[in-house]
Amino acid sequence: MKIYGVNLAEQLQHEFPLEQWLELLSAERRDSLCRFKRWSDRLRSFTGECLIRNLAGAYLGCRPSEVRIAKESGGGKPVLPYAGMHFNVSHSGEWVVCAIDRCPVGIDVEEIKPIDLGIAERFFSADEYKALLTEPADRQIEMFYELWTLKESYLKQNGQGLSGGLDSFTVTRNGSGYNEVSGQCFFRLYEVDSRYKLSVCANHTEFPQEVIRLPLDHLLQEFR
Repeated sequence: MKIYGVNLAEQLQHEFPLEQWLELLSAERRDSLCRFKRWSDRLRSFTGECLIRNLAGAYLGCRPSEVRIAKESGGGKPVLPYAGMHFNVSHSGEWVVCAIDRCPVGIDVEEIKPIDLGIAERFFSADEYKALLTEPADRQIEMFYELWTLKESYLKQNGQGLSGGLDSFTVTRNGSGYNEVSGQCFFRLYEVDSRYKLSVCANHTEFPQEVIRLPLDHLLQEFR
């Protein structure tokens, strides 16, 4: 498994010329991106596509533009139609992140913002909510985002998405120090930015030590 991150702080601040780069995509993909009402969401989604195309292209020995990205039957999540290649992308605020592995993988990044912790009672399991409330008050918001990213990465790893229900399972800590769900999936939290939480979920514990950071300019040089 490898995990990559792209920080878009500069591009978001200086109005990156996105439109000229969209011309490199298929008409279908351009239409999909343009459905986002906010320009910043288009940029994040475009960056995610550049990221996965570059990573897959390097692995397959082809140009990023030649990489095929399909969808699961029924119009589900994007997939790479190549044996032994699985990926997942997430973005929030300034960050776009991607995990790529030989097995299904899930990743989630969230910007830490003030939030009503009553949301946790609605969406977390009873045990998780109880554990959250036992944390010191100044730690509860941070733990909320840890749990949220852990749980969402799990739903993305098994293909359910949020429709699977965040309260339908409990993330616990096992004796080896890994968070897990019933011994079926394992997690790792990464420190990519003090203002964000980042979690990755897989059905094994072979996690990399760190997130590889790539500048958008590098991705674009390869993508053109």
